[in-house]
Amino acid sequence: MIFAFGGVCLSVGNISFAQEGDKVFKISSAEEFLEVMTNEGVYDDTSVNIMLTDSFDLAETDLTPIFELNAKFRGKFDGNGYTISNINFPMSGQYVGLIPQASGAEITNVKISGNVTYGFSSSYVDELYLGVLVGYGENVTFSKCEFDNLDDENHEDIELKVYSNLNFGMLAGRLRNDIAVNSSISDCVNYFNANVILNKDANVRVGGLVGYGENLSILNVLNFGNVTLTNNLSDSPLDKVYIGGIVGAVNGSKTAIRNACFGGNITVPNASSSNIIYGGILGGAMTSLPARANTNFVYYSDFNLKPSGDDFLVLTDKVAKVSSINREFVSNKENFDPANSSFDFEKVWRQVASRSSLHLQNFQLFDFAFNSLLDNAQMIDNATFSTLDQNELNSLQVKYNQEIQIHISLKEEYYGYYILSRVLLNGNELSSEFKTEEVKNSENLVTGYVVTLLANAQTSGSYSFSVTPKAYNCVIAVSDRAKTNGEGVIRFNDGDPIIDMSYPFYNNSREQKIVAEGKSIYSFDFWELYYRDSNGNFTSRATFENYQDSGLRINFGTAPFDREFKLVANFTDQAAIEVSFGRINASVIKSISFGGVEYDGMAIKVSPNSSQSLELVVNKDYVLDVDVFVGDIGALYGGNPTSSLIVRDPESTDDNIYKLNDDGDKVYRFSINMRYIKNIEDNSLRLSFLTHEDKTGGAKSLLWLYITLPIVVVVIVGVIVFIVLRRRGGGTSYSRTSGTAKTKTKKENYKDLY
Repeated sequence: MIFAFGGVCLSVGNISFAQEGDKVFKISSAEEFLEVMTNEGVYDDTSVNIMLTDSFDLAETDLTPIFELNAKFRGKFDGNGYTISNINFPMSGQYVGLIPQASGAEITNVKISGNVTYGFSSSYVDELYLGVLVGYGENVTFSKCEFDNLDDENHEDIELKVYSNLNFGMLAGRLRNDIAVNSSISDCVNYFNANVILNKDANVRVGGLVGYGENLSILNVLNFGNVTLTNNLSDSPLDKVYIGGIVGAVNGSKTAIRNACFGGNITVPNASSSNIIYGGILGGAMTSLPARANTNFVYYSDFNLKPSGDDFLVLTDKVAKVSSINREFVSNKENFDPANSSFDFEKVWRQVASRSSLHLQNFQLFDFAFNSLLDNAQMIDNATFSTLDQNELNSLQVKYNQEIQIHISLKEEYYGYYILSRVLLNGNELSSEFKTEEVKNSENLVTGYVVTLLANAQTSGSYSFSVTPKAYNCVIAVSDRAKTNGEGVIRFNDGDPIIDMSYPFYNNSREQKIVAEGKSIYSFDFWELYYRDSNGNFTSRATFENYQDSGLRINFGTAPFDREFKLVANFTDQAAIEVSFGRINASVIKSISFGGVEYDGMAIKVSPNSSQSLELVVNKDYVLDVDVFVGDIGALYGGNPTSSLIVRDPESTDDNIYKLNDDGDKVYRFSINMRYIKNIEDNSLRLSFLTHEDKTGGAKSLLWLYITLPIVVVVIVGVIVFIVLRRRGGGTSYSRTSGTAKTKTKKENYKDLY
């Protein structure tokens, strides 16, 4: 046999040596149980840890050698959720149980099933301390222990033949706790029936869990076992017989029983003696009375019973008879002490559907399977279950609290783009605790998941999953320099201009349109693309073909936009046009403004991507030769100036394209669309103007005289000639002829005379 000590395994015959930590004894068979429990080194040593690693049957095992040791077990006995079946106890001593005597021990996770028998003898007259787990215990802790022989169709009741003073309980015949020690019994359940047969007048204390208890602390326990008393005495018994649904007899002022339920029946002879004391929770209290307030939130369903046979307990709201003890009642936290943990159906208790009975989860087997449709999105390729000793299975049946891993693999085309958003159990989101771990490939893409959970009533069933697109938080922005200088903006899907934004992309996101626009003298230069590194920073620079296109259409999931990225727009003023002017006679052209900037002899930088205004103030005595200027600009436009080149001032006349200012000077305004200007070398535009002295005022007066006076003279002379000729009978003469038309004779015109 091998014993493990704090992770180090040693074996020296049958003697184990503790170097570090506990002495661990693992038992998987009846033979090993007998070997360990008859080893004197197991007793009187607090470092001993006995652990079951499998279930076994003791029907053919003689346990007599265990009782002959007369030693106390002080370590830990962990049933580990396994079952010990069919125990035959010999009567070879006062203390009878799988552990005859225990002190300061911890007993947990032990299940007893099948039949339990005791070899009573009428010749044995010493007081007996009989338990299934412990005969007699001091300061012992019991937790999550179950007694159930209902699984066996041929199950028999436990027969307790009384030939001497007797203390019996499923956990222990007698438990005695020191006041200073917070010993407890918690989360235990019994389904065994017991028949008590009085063959001798004796002191008898029989309880569903403990026969005789002193200063006990009991919490969250259930007893569904029936107790039947048969009196074979001719006379009524003289000594006390205590029978209780939870404890036969209690003693000690610190005794506390909370959240305890008795769902069985106690049957006694009709003509029972006053010395037979029985109750739904307690048989009765002994000399050192517990505080009644410490026994509360206790219930029983046998309406023929009182809470305690000696009226130590009285009926109240929380010491009560109820119609039945079932899951609906037990899982209602309002029925139990709020200061203590009530019956936990998520982690401890379970209703077995086939029998509608309440049991501890740690002794159950749990089924795990997959739904026929793993996920509605059909992004999952496959899923399997595994345990420490079973790999790659489509279904499992495992013990309580066993660790289970679910391995989920995504389809290859969705690596990195989809996440496991929910684990579904029987179509509903799994509410129990579980751990999820990503599985990644060499390219750091998520290819699947491993879900780790523990087997229990809340996790068993049919599994499916919800898979959703992963949100990639991508950044689109202008460069830091562009932010500082106000060089440009970006537009996302034709939205308002912005300088940066964070946008969640998904694998199924629609195409997104991104445009970079320069401002003022700046124009778009190029895009930079960065990927997020393992530290969450955008440091890995990438290249792509269209980095010089100011407008991009992004299809996420398509290279290079196939992961979290930062797209940065850079701008430049290298494309700005430097506008200057030839020699300017300040007395003729008083000022020039281009793009809103007054020319001071230094070139003015303007954006090549917008229309710019040109304003000239010309001395009132001069005019701008607009035709020449338009022709020059037309050449820059490739000989095709736009109609929007010249902007007439609203106050100008049809003949003039200028406006007079307060000084009488002429103000010319033009708009030049820089986008269409051609034939510029080195982005340098030099403009010049031709002006003429304005003589339009005198010239018009003389012209009026030159034209008007001759006309007046001609008109006057014409009138005079007309009059003279009229008097001489000139003009057209008509001859009259009867019946014939008059003959018209043409005279000489006045022009011919002039």
